[in-house]
Amino acid sequence: MRKVAAALGARLDVHLVAASRTRPRSAPTEKILLKSLAPLFWDRDLRASDLARHAGWVLERVLTAGDHAQAKAARAFYGDDAFRQAIARRGVDRRTRNYWRLILGGGGGAS
Repeated sequence: MRKVAAALGARLDVHLVAASRTRPRSAPTEKILLKSLAPLFWDRDLRASDLARHAGWVLERVLTAGDHAQAKAARAFYGDDAFRQAIARRGVDRRTRNYWRLILGGGGGAS
């Protein structure tokens, strides 16, 4: 690329930009996420409105009772920032919190 830039009389600039993990294109739809997470909510029916209005509660349940596939789907849907906020919730035990801090690269509030 340097040779091409030099031949064109141009300057080559390389910029590294942090990837955003807020909500990737491959995020599941609400319907798919509801179907995946429904078994975690044995005490009540999980609704689409819960996904938006009670994201912290949903993610807390996923973090403490969900399996790998459920956590992966929820992470793709909500993004890493929402996971970081959820691991700081009181209902998330220290072991789970520490595990997700390792996965997400730190952050997430006090232990």
